[in-house]
Amino acid sequence: MLLPPPIQLLKINRGDNYPDTGGPSCIEDLLTIIVNGIPRAMQPLTHRRKGAQSLSFTSEYDIQDLLNSQLRPWISDIRTEEFSPSYAGSNTRMDFLLPNHNLVIETKRVRNKSHASKVGDELIIDIEHYRRHQLAYHLWCVIYDPELFISNPEGLVSDLEGSRSLPDGEINVKVVIVGNQNFRPLKKDKAP
Repeated sequence: MLLPPPIQLLKINRGDNYPDTGGPSCIEDLLTIIVNGIPRAMQPLTHRRKGAQSLSFTSEYDIQDLLNSQLRPWISDIRTEEFSPSYAGSNTRMDFLLPNHNLVIETKRVRNKSHASKVGDELIIDIEHYRRHQLAYHLWCVIYDPELFISNPEGLVSDLEGSRSLPDGEINVKVVIVGNQNFRPLKKDKAP
């Protein structure tokens, strides 16, 4: 089945958290809007009307499905579960590869306090795998932490974000942590 091309980016009013810039003009702007909007996008699905069954977002797959549904109107080539090159005797699958943008999206859903302390280590391993992929120049790590189990989110972001470069590959890493409580949107970086 041939999918239609992505829709044109139209001017939309996104509320007070996002300046009225006329809509996303690049993939980073689009991802910022979609990722920051995850809790808001979940709300009508978890609080359904007229007795309709509510959806729950209790696993990484639930978050991936929501993200996929939010990306599809905008991006025509989204590859799910793409294998990454072997590293340290194993390979892993990318949640989403956007080959036209040389971008990978990796999602994590923090399950409990114990898992919160392991998310950084999981992402370090993922970064090493994805850095070697020929179409992965950018990696967005999207961490959904609904119960705010990550005790030092700023430290986690600071430790993981940035460029990773070795002779066998390079990748620029962006980390975004979102949750339902005390939600603070990712602010767009200001141009120098």
